[in-house]
Amino acid sequence: MNRNIEEILKEIGDKDVPAEVHKIAEETSGKFSKTLMQSRKIVLWQSITKSRITKLAAAAVVIIAVLVGVYRFGGFIDGTSVAWAGLAERVEQIDTFICRMRQAETSGPKYEGFEFVSKKESVGYHSLEYGVRVDSYMNGELSISSYTLPAEKVLIGIIHPAKQYERIPLEEAKLKEMDTKVDPRWIVKKFMSAEYKDLGRDRIEGIDVEGIEINDPKVLEDSLPPIESLVGRLWVDVETGLPVWVEVEFIPRGSIVRTTMVIDQFQWNVDLSSDVFEPNIPADYTLMPRHEPSRPLAQKQESVVEGEAWDMESPDLESLNLLGVQIDLSKSTVPLVGMNQIWRAQDEIMSTWPSYSEVREQLYEELRVKLDLDTLSNEQLVATAVALREKFWEAGGCLSEVSYPYGYSARILFEIAHDQNPENMTITDELVETVQSIELAWTYEADSDEKIRNITLRDSLIELRSAQFKQIEGEVEQGRVPTWEDFVRANDLAILLSIADDYESALEVIEWIIKEADRGGWTAYMKPIKYTRRRFNEGKRSYYNILRRTKSEFPEEFRHGRRLPSFKGPNKLGATPVHLLESNPVWTGT
Repeated sequence: MNRNIEEILKEIGDKDVPAEVHKIAEETSGKFSKTLMQSRKIVLWQSITKSRITKLAAAAVVIIAVLVGVYRFGGFIDGTSVAWAGLAERVEQIDTFICRMRQAETSGPKYEGFEFVSKKESVGYHSLEYGVRVDSYMNGELSISSYTLPAEKVLIGIIHPAKQYERIPLEEAKLKEMDTKVDPRWIVKKFMSAEYKDLGRDRIEGIDVEGIEINDPKVLEDSLPPIESLVGRLWVDVETGLPVWVEVEFIPRGSIVRTTMVIDQFQWNVDLSSDVFEPNIPADYTLMPRHEPSRPLAQKQESVVEGEAWDMESPDLESLNLLGVQIDLSKSTVPLVGMNQIWRAQDEIMSTWPSYSEVREQLYEELRVKLDLDTLSNEQLVATAVALREKFWEAGGCLSEVSYPYGYSARILFEIAHDQNPENMTITDELVETVQSIELAWTYEADSDEKIRNITLRDSLIELRSAQFKQIEGEVEQGRVPTWEDFVRANDLAILLSIADDYESALEVIEWIIKEADRGGWTAYMKPIKYTRRRFNEGKRSYYNILRRTKSEFPEEFRHGRRLPSFKGPNKLGATPVHLLESNPVWTGT
């Protein structure tokens, strides 16, 4: 083969599918229906905006579903070679099949030397008679099951970690459109219309195979987002002429994320019972309600930061060296797979940093001399602090052993600005952002899954947000209209108080948020707010996102986790309030 199969297995993760899946596969079979690609888009793209779990598990399946259609080509022996030209006609005879799908998304390497890998696995079943079922796994655990049931004209998505499910009605016209769009004959025609090269013979898991390769990003342009590059390889059994192994690599246009997909363990034309397509939703799972889009905030509230704009020209910090630490970006690449590996790597690296209190005085003296702090205006002080914080992120943030002097320096300058202007809530917001940049809400216990809460950080943030909340209450009582920023500050405070188990105080803040929602214009968030109130009344914590990093790609959602909902991260990520997103997410209170 052009690429060694063992290498691909190592990259994707040659993890066995759970035993119960094998049992079903042995007794029954299935095949992805003509509705698979579009149905996954309908069900789980709607859920992506609601759940990080859904996002991680569902995003891969949508693309996989498309590609599975591309790969379900049969073949037959024409002398000693597979007759590729007849694939569309022959695959038309196949009514059922099962296959395993594995995907690895690789981003990087980043400046700090890490390459980030996200792995997903799914098993799909298809019956022309009963419909489609796709089971998606994360870390070996079943995370999402989706069912496309044409007879009932419904699509059901079950999110197991959240114990929720969704039912999406499918109109007949939409079903017919999907049948036409992803008909195997149409997909085979698109695939085979591209120029391909013969890869010759090989063996896969003891089976003699013959393969072809395409290198045309346009071949699936009607089914996938714009692709910068795409390489597809199809290997078929030379005896049966049916697919055995499919490997695809592609990079979306303008992206740094490379996706590698392997589809294998095909079982073709086997009997399949209707039980396989029965959702069997557990009794304790709740239906995700469907709502009209929420009312967005008023136009006057659309800024993320109020007051002064720190957009003055940033100081030149290129040659600034602090604490004698040199930024060295030439490091060997280390792969990090999944959220937990990223977070544990952060914990290990940050444990090598000196504490802020240990170096604060030395850093202050260096900054005073090198930046001539005594001559800086308040605006220059803040602009310099913002630039230092960005330099912290550019140096690798919490995954860098040498970034901390810049994050610490940003904190020093914001503390000075805050002391000089304690009632300027925008400066306080920037201080809260900076403190969260260089400290995490919790870390893992060494060699354990136990979590250590950062009590010092929690108490510091409670103090800052509490002072703001008292100021907000006073100003609103005097007639000032509450703003989006007021909501963000109060929401942070409520969450922090709940983390400190002070639910009585947290509920007082939540009640204020609810009371001022109409005037403040944040009714778009009322469902999660009321859900949070219910949780607090039960003595339970709650958390929901209010910002989306619109310019980020995997793995930024993990790199910048373990912070408050107000945390924005690097400027380049473009943190935006979710109610301003084009998709205008609908909140379900989860």
